[in-house]
Amino acid sequence: MPLPQWDRRCAVVHAGQPMPMEWAACVLLDGPEPDASWQHSVITALEDGWPVVNGRLAVLLPSPVGELGSWLRDAYTWADEIISTRAPVAGPGTPHAP
Repeated sequence: MPLPQWDRRCAVVHAGQPMPMEWAACVLLDGPEPDASWQHSVITALEDGWPVVNGRLAVLLPSPVGELGSWLRDAYTWADEIISTRAPVAGPGTPHAP
């Protein structure tokens, strides 16, 4: 499989696509919606605010629906930040409301 042509500043990587060989920061956009139109505005905001001098920003999109299993597990590992529309779930160490 040939590698995609990535922008020096920002690489948007869809589920199942290979990751760039290097990146300075990685953001995962996650949400339960099959048609995540909110992701386009977030990608635009990230691209507009990311200076090229910082290196390449990798933005991970777990859509289109496909082979998500191992790719999504890896994406959570690679991500420096996760932007999600999912409701937070209380877990160990999570502060609880009074």
